[in-house]
Amino acid sequence: MTAIILDRLTLGYDGEPAVVAANGAFAMGRSTAIVGPNGSGKSTLLKALAGRLKPLDGAVRLQGLTRRDIAYLPQEAGMDRDFPITLADHVALGFERRLGLFRGLGAAEQARLAQAVSFSAPCSPGLWSRMRP
Repeated sequence: MTAIILDRLTLGYDGEPAVVAANGAFAMGRSTAIVGPNGSGKSTLLKALAGRLKPLDGAVRLQGLTRRDIAYLPQEAGMDRDFPITLADHVALGFERRLGLFRGLGAAEQARLAQAVSFSAPCSPGLWSRMRP
C-alpha cells in the first residue's frame, strides 16, 4: 500500500529550486533509502515529507497518514556525541508531542518503539553498544 506520493514535487529555498519535479512513492511499512551526493536535495525532500518545508510546486500526498505520523530528525553537525542517550531513548522522544513531556510510555508505545528500533540500519560497534530497546 502506498503511504506517500510525490507528485511533480519542486522544493527549494528563497524561490531557488533544489529538487525539481520529483515523482515517486513510498510504501507503507517499508524502509526506503534516499541516496545522492551532497547538495542533491535529500534533506530538503525529508523536510517536505515531514511538513517542515512547503513545496514551490507540486505536492506531497499522504495516503492514510497525517503529518504527525512522520518523524523528522534533522542533521546536526554540532551534536554532543558523548551525551548519554540511546537510540531507543532518542526515538521515544517522538512520542512527546502525543503524550506530553512527563507522561511515560504505555504498552502500545513500547511496542511501537521496539518495532521502530528494529528497523534501524547497521551501525558501528561503538554505536551498537549504546543502543538498547
